[in-house]
Amino acid sequence: MAFRSAALVTLVAGLAAAQPTKDKPGCGDPPGVSRYEGAVTFACKSSAFDTVRFLDRPIAAIGEQPRTDENSKAVSGRATAVAYVAPKGRSSAEVQANYTEALTKAGFETLFACEQDRCGNAGFATTLTKAFGQGVGYELFSNPTDRRYLLARLRRPEGDVYVSVFTSQCKGKPSWGQPPVLIVEVVEEKPMETGKVVVDAEALKGGLEREGKVALYGLFFDSGQAVVKPESKPQLEQMAALLKAQPALELLVVGHTDAEGAYEANVTLSQKRADAVVEALVSGFAVAPGRLKAVGVGMAAPVASNESDAGRARNRRVELVARPKRQR
Repeated sequence: MAFRSAALVTLVAGLAAAQPTKDKPGCGDPPGVSRYEGAVTFACKSSAFDTVRFLDRPIAAIGEQPRTDENSKAVSGRATAVAYVAPKGRSSAEVQANYTEALTKAGFETLFACEQDRCGNAGFATTLTKAFGQGVGYELFSNPTDRRYLLARLRRPEGDVYVSVFTSQCKGKPSWGQPPVLIVEVVEEKPMETGKVVVDAEALKGGLEREGKVALYGLFFDSGQAVVKPESKPQLEQMAALLKAQPALELLVVGHTDAEGAYEANVTLSQKRADAVVEALVSGFAVAPGRLKAVGVGMAAPVASNESDAGRARNRRVELVARPKRQR
């Protein structure tokens, strides 16, 4: 079970009157997880980056339940979700056991597993299928029987892999002979690619006027270092253009880090990075040093959770903050 680059998925509707015998066009297996022998895909969707919530505890409440902080774990990265119908004559228990065995052999650890009432009542299936489209969720997975669920994780240096498998008997499709139906979701955890957009001088001006600050992700440093990298030049140019167009403008240049490492070390690193940005503007673009003040706040002002790579990437930033005239 080898993992490669993938893409995100949530399910969509669109079912034939008879049980499918061929894969839905465009739907294949998730990366690294082969299908149960003889199963056929009938729904899929993908995205290069998104945040998926994996249920990690029973759902007891009745009704349409969202995936929330109280009942699920948020994972960001490339992901794939696929819905299958298994061959007639098989059971949910057999299908689920095969996935559990294969994932365990591949080195996955089980984070949560349940079956029948131990998953909660019908709200558990409703929660799982709500995001996958009304047709799929209602017709195939409403009031499911013999339901079983597994959430597993594989630790990797380049980002963990999460796999969930939900299987039940297809009670809502008598014309299919009530075979097992299942949803397999895979997310390969990775940080969002940042620095793809340079905030130009006009956008910087607008952000400062609206909110008094603007976050920049086009300034680059090596991990744990405070030397501004050459690829930061386009963003520095726009910062200098803003200051040139507004001769009276004075700014705080505020460095932020994620929560990895010690608090004091992050404060020191963020201060050094803010100092480096100020120096780059002063020495490279002839900005008067008195117009800029460097501040490092470390991990103290996150804009996202530090529990995921994507959140940590958003927290690693430099912000420009307008200084009120009365403070000058």
